[in-house]
Amino acid sequence: MSMPRVNVAFGGWLSALIFSKITQTIVDHEVVNVSSPVVFRGTIQPLSPRQVALKPEGQRAWIWVQIHAEPGTTLSPHDTIADDNHSYRIMAVLDYTSSGFLEYHAVQDYVGE
Repeated sequence: MSMPRVNVAFGGWLSALIFSKITQTIVDHEVVNVSSPVVFRGTIQPLSPRQVALKPEGQRAWIWVQIHAEPGTTLSPHDTIADDNHSYRIMAVLDYTSSGFLEYHAVQDYVGE
């Protein structure tokens, strides 16, 4: 049995998303953030209240989003991505490539004062 290909329906729903993927490296005994551009077609929306309720108790007050993206997007758990307004840490990758998309669960990263 083949899976339905929903990427055709996603076509009008997705837009170009531009993030900086932030990688930490050590230079001269100090942690340095290095950013590289990540561009893909996708959409971002909040996780449903039911999905947030399934998260561990101490994490439910955090801002959770889901990112739907085209296959070939190369984000992994614990990657940090940022745009002009927000920084997110990828917490889960759900691989639906047989249906034509990937789903990421991400949490808004720590914002210092």
